[in-house]
Amino acid sequence: MRLFQNTIGLVILGFLPVTLLCAAEQIQPAAAPDPAEIETLVASLSDFVKRTPPILGSARLNGEQRQALQTAIEQGTRLLEKASNLEQKYWAAEFLIKARLTHAMTDPPVSLTELQKLEKLVAIMELKSEKVEILQIANYQILKHSILLLTKQGNDLPNPYHVKDSVKRYVTENPGTLDFFAKLLVDVSIQYIAQDRQFTIETLKEVAELYRDSEFLDDRAYINRLLEKSKRFEMIGNSVAFSGVDLAGEVISSIDFKDKVVLIDFWATWCAPCIVALPDLKRLYETYNKQGFEIVGVCVDKNKDDLTKFLESRKLPWKILSDTATEEKGGTRLAKHFGVSEYPTLMLVGRDGKLIATDFDMRTLEKELGKLFNVPPFRHNPTEVLPVKITEPVLIPLL
Repeated sequence: MRLFQNTIGLVILGFLPVTLLCAAEQIQPAAAPDPAEIETLVASLSDFVKRTPPILGSARLNGEQRQALQTAIEQGTRLLEKASNLEQKYWAAEFLIKARLTHAMTDPPVSLTELQKLEKLVAIMELKSEKVEILQIANYQILKHSILLLTKQGNDLPNPYHVKDSVKRYVTENPGTLDFFAKLLVDVSIQYIAQDRQFTIETLKEVAELYRDSEFLDDRAYINRLLEKSKRFEMIGNSVAFSGVDLAGEVISSIDFKDKVVLIDFWATWCAPCIVALPDLKRLYETYNKQGFEIVGVCVDKNKDDLTKFLESRKLPWKILSDTATEEKGGTRLAKHFGVSEYPTLMLVGRDGKLIATDFDMRTLEKELGKLFNVPPFRHNPTEVLPVKITEPVLIPLL
């Protein structure tokens, strides 16, 4: 047993946290443990750790290292199966968790089953009711990859509502992880909207509540953006009416686009991602305009001269509204009306005047237009407008 304890000590010294995890094999108790076989497995694992201590937590593994680690994992699994007492199971589970976390850098989990197998190893260690670092690392990785699995395809995936509840519990117990996990969950939930819009809306609202209740984070702007997004997502399927003023003072409204598919593009001349997206928007406009596709650009520049100069150098074939000009005419800024504070933000309205989608990227837009106009998707890769978004810049006065 002393040899076994020395093995674990070396494992702990050699371990460094990693960012990905993998599954452990199904654990089934052995009927009759053989002490001699256990000692052989312990000796083999001890020799492995002595010969290759840097492998546990290594940033990269070559082919020989991966094979050696895989062999050690198989031996650790047999040791866990044949362990005759809790102490042996505990340390075998700890070795397997550390080894599997290392091995998983090249083989991340692809199913809920794999995560559940790792959870069984964690449960064995938790039987001793000891809060050790490896348990915190493993639980952290399990939760992170549960969130990421929501973006995968297949049947063996987590229940999104269970994942959301797990995040809420975890960040309540570990408030320092709120910013990472909450924002990761938000990003994934927005990608998940096609599968379950209600889940997306609930997630945005509940994450906003977590931030509001946090004693460590005071990000009111982020809270407001989450609530604004949730309101836009709730608008999907409902009629969208809008009205604004262009630089010539002409009033443009949704009534002017009856029976048209309309893309509302909230942008600014100072927004680099907005400008990068213009070539793709032009291409889509030229492709679908004759079939009934229109674009309405809503520029949020505070200085109308900036917009005027921009449009003089770049001729855009669609209507451009100025939120500043609209406000000067006594109207409501469209960005404020729709709760937009990140740019670019895209909203797609159908021929019936109802919102089809909102807060999406250029790739999604191209797919939606292809479906609406029954056109096969383009073969090239469009610019992905989102998730690269920026808020209105803060001007720092010069002293």
